[in-house]
Amino acid sequence: MKGKKNLKQTKLIQKKVSPKVLKKLGFSENGKLLIFAIKFFLIFFILSSIIEILPLAWLNELIAGIASLLVGLPAQNAIIYANGAIFIVGNACTGLMSASILAATIFSLNKPNLTKKLTLFLIGLGILLIVNIPRVALVLLFSKAGFDANLVHELTWFIMSGVILFIWYFGMKKMYLVKDFSELI
Repeated sequence: MKGKKNLKQTKLIQKKVSPKVLKKLGFSENGKLLIFAIKFFLIFFILSSIIEILPLAWLNELIAGIASLLVGLPAQNAIIYANGAIFIVGNACTGLMSASILAATIFSLNKPNLTKKLTLFLIGLGILLIVNIPRVALVLLFSKAGFDANLVHELTWFIMSGVILFIWYFGMKKMYLVKDFSELI
Protein backbone atom coordinates (compact mmCIF):
# COMPACT_ATOMS: atom_id res chain seq x y z
CA MET A 1 0.00 0.00 0.00
CA LYS A 2 2.77 2.41 0.94
CA GLY A 3 4.68 1.65 -2.29
CA LYS A 4 1.63 2.48 -4.42
CA LYS A 5 1.16 5.76 -2.56
CA ASN A 6 4.81 6.74 -3.18
CA LEU A 7 4.48 5.79 -6.85
CA LYS A 8 1.37 7.99 -7.16
CA GLN A 9 3.21 10.89 -5.50
CA THR A 10 6.17 10.47 -7.86
CA LYS A 11 3.90 10.48 -10.90
CA LEU A 12 2.09 13.53 -9.55
CA ILE A 13 5.40 15.37 -9.12
CA GLN A 14 6.49 14.36 -12.63
CA LYS A 15 3.27 15.77 -14.04
CA LYS A 16 3.59 19.04 -12.13
CA VAL A 17 7.23 19.72 -13.04
CA SER A 18 7.72 20.21 -16.75
CA PRO A 19 10.79 18.85 -18.55
CA LYS A 20 11.78 22.44 -19.36
CA VAL A 21 11.86 23.33 -15.66
CA LEU A 22 13.86 20.20 -14.86
CA LYS A 23 16.32 21.05 -17.61
CA LYS A 24 16.73 24.61 -16.27
CA LEU A 25 17.50 23.13 -12.84
CA GLY A 26 20.28 21.06 -14.40
CA PHE A 27 18.53 17.70 -14.40
CA SER A 28 19.05 17.11 -18.08
CA GLU A 29 20.26 13.95 -19.76
CA ASN A 30 23.90 14.79 -19.18
CA GLY A 31 23.38 15.42 -15.44
CA LYS A 32 25.35 18.67 -15.17
CA LEU A 33 23.83 19.58 -11.82
CA LEU A 34 24.61 16.15 -10.40
CA ILE A 35 28.22 16.42 -11.59
CA PHE A 36 28.46 19.89 -10.01
CA ALA A 37 27.07 18.56 -6.71
CA ILE A 38 29.50 15.63 -6.65
CA LYS A 39 32.47 17.91 -7.36
CA PHE A 40 31.23 20.43 -4.76
CA PHE A 41 30.92 17.88 -1.95
CA LEU A 42 34.22 16.19 -2.80
CA ILE A 43 36.10 19.50 -2.79
CA PHE A 44 34.39 20.65 0.40
CA PHE A 45 34.94 17.34 2.19
CA ILE A 46 38.64 17.24 1.27
CA LEU A 47 39.29 20.89 2.15
CA SER A 48 37.34 20.83 5.42
CA SER A 49 39.12 17.62 6.46
CA ILE A 50 42.52 19.19 5.72
CA ILE A 51 41.59 22.37 7.62
CA GLU A 52 40.74 20.34 10.73
CA ILE A 53 44.20 18.72 10.86
CA LEU A 54 46.39 21.66 9.81
CA PRO A 55 48.64 23.14 12.51
CA LEU A 56 46.96 26.56 12.65
CA ALA A 57 47.69 27.51 16.25
CA TRP A 58 49.22 30.80 15.07
CA LEU A 59 46.03 31.76 13.22
CA ASN A 60 43.77 30.59 16.05
CA GLU A 61 45.78 32.67 18.53
CA LEU A 62 45.78 35.70 16.24
CA ILE A 63 41.98 35.58 15.85
CA ALA A 64 41.47 34.99 19.58
CA GLY A 65 43.79 37.87 20.42
CA ILE A 66 42.16 40.36 18.06
CA ALA A 67 38.57 39.32 18.88
CA SER A 68 39.16 39.39 22.64
CA LEU A 69 40.85 42.78 22.34
CA LEU A 70 37.88 44.15 20.39
CA VAL A 71 35.41 43.21 23.14
CA GLY A 72 37.68 43.66 26.15
CA LEU A 73 37.96 40.07 27.30
CA PRO A 74 41.03 38.28 28.63
CA ALA A 75 42.67 35.72 26.36
CA GLN A 76 45.53 33.31 26.61
CA ASN A 77 46.80 31.71 23.42
CA ALA A 78 43.59 30.63 21.60
CA ILE A 79 41.44 30.63 24.76
CA ILE A 80 39.11 33.51 25.60
CA TYR A 81 37.38 33.94 28.97
CA ALA A 82 33.89 35.53 29.09
CA ASN A 83 31.60 35.58 32.15
CA GLY A 84 32.79 32.22 33.42
CA ALA A 85 32.61 30.67 29.95
CA ILE A 86 35.67 29.52 28.07
CA PHE A 87 35.90 29.91 24.31
CA ILE A 88 38.55 28.06 22.37
CA VAL A 89 39.27 29.35 18.88
CA GLY A 90 39.99 26.26 16.83
CA ASN A 91 40.65 25.63 13.18
CA ALA A 92 36.91 25.64 12.40
CA CYS A 93 36.70 29.19 13.81
CA THR A 94 39.28 30.71 11.47
CA GLY A 95 37.03 31.49 8.50
CA LEU A 96 38.75 28.79 6.47
CA MET A 97 35.64 26.56 6.61
CA SER A 98 33.70 29.36 4.95
CA ALA A 99 36.51 29.66 2.44
CA SER A 100 36.26 25.93 1.73
CA ILE A 101 32.57 26.37 0.87
CA LEU A 102 33.49 29.24 -1.44
CA ALA A 103 36.28 27.17 -3.01
CA ALA A 104 33.96 24.20 -3.51
CA THR A 105 31.40 26.44 -5.20
CA ILE A 106 33.88 28.18 -7.49
CA PHE A 107 36.03 25.20 -8.45
CA SER A 108 33.05 22.90 -9.07
CA LEU A 109 31.96 25.10 -11.95
CA ASN A 110 33.10 24.54 -15.51
CA LYS A 111 33.54 28.26 -16.15
CA PRO A 112 35.33 30.65 -15.95
CA ASN A 113 38.90 29.48 -16.53
CA LEU A 114 41.18 28.36 -13.70
CA THR A 115 43.03 31.68 -13.43
CA LYS A 116 39.79 33.61 -13.00
CA LYS A 117 38.49 31.06 -10.50
CA LEU A 118 41.70 31.29 -8.50
CA THR A 119 41.60 35.11 -8.53
CA LEU A 120 38.00 35.16 -7.31
CA PHE A 121 38.78 32.59 -4.63
CA LEU A 122 41.82 34.47 -3.31
CA ILE A 123 39.89 37.75 -3.15
CA GLY A 124 37.03 35.93 -1.43
CA LEU A 125 39.41 34.22 0.99
CA GLY A 126 40.80 37.58 2.06
CA ILE A 127 37.31 38.99 2.56
CA LEU A 128 36.16 35.95 4.54
CA LEU A 129 39.20 36.00 6.83
CA ILE A 130 38.66 39.69 7.55
CA VAL A 131 34.88 39.38 8.07
CA ASN A 132 35.40 36.37 10.33
CA ILE A 133 37.17 38.36 13.04
CA PRO A 134 34.17 40.62 13.77
CA ARG A 135 31.99 37.49 13.61
CA VAL A 136 34.00 35.87 16.41
CA ALA A 137 34.03 39.17 18.33
CA LEU A 138 30.25 39.43 17.98
CA VAL A 139 29.79 35.96 19.50
CA LEU A 140 32.04 37.00 22.39
CA LEU A 141 30.29 40.34 22.83
CA PHE A 142 26.87 38.74 23.06
CA SER A 143 28.21 36.11 25.46
CA LYS A 144 29.71 38.88 27.59
CA ALA A 145 26.27 40.53 27.63
CA GLY A 146 24.69 37.29 28.85
CA PHE A 147 23.17 35.98 25.61
CA ASP A 148 23.36 32.40 24.43
CA ALA A 149 26.69 32.19 22.60
CA ASN A 150 25.64 29.08 20.66
CA LEU A 151 22.61 30.86 19.22
CA VAL A 152 24.67 33.88 18.22
CA HIS A 153 27.30 31.57 16.73
CA GLU A 154 24.67 29.88 14.55
CA LEU A 155 23.18 33.21 13.48
CA THR A 156 26.58 34.55 12.50
CA TRP A 157 27.17 31.39 10.45
CA PHE A 158 24.06 32.27 8.45
CA ILE A 159 25.50 35.73 7.92
CA MET A 160 28.78 34.19 6.71
CA SER A 161 26.79 32.01 4.30
CA GLY A 162 25.31 35.20 2.89
CA VAL A 163 28.80 36.68 2.55
CA ILE A 164 29.95 33.55 0.68
CA LEU A 165 27.01 33.82 -1.73
CA PHE A 166 27.60 37.56 -2.14
CA ILE A 167 31.28 37.02 -3.02
CA TRP A 168 30.45 34.27 -5.50
CA TYR A 169 27.50 36.02 -7.13
CA PHE A 170 28.97 39.48 -7.44
CA GLY A 171 32.40 38.10 -8.31
CA MET A 172 30.91 36.23 -11.23
CA LYS A 173 28.52 39.04 -12.16
CA LYS A 174 30.86 42.03 -11.85
CA MET A 175 34.35 40.62 -12.33
CA TYR A 176 33.55 38.17 -15.10
CA LEU A 177 30.32 39.65 -16.47
CA VAL A 178 28.37 36.39 -16.21
CA LYS A 179 24.76 36.93 -17.24
CA ASP A 180 23.43 33.38 -17.42
CA PHE A 181 24.58 31.38 -14.40
CA SER A 182 23.38 28.12 -15.95
CA GLU A 183 26.32 28.39 -18.37
CA LEU A 184 28.74 27.96 -15.47
CA ILE A 185 27.72 24.40 -14.64
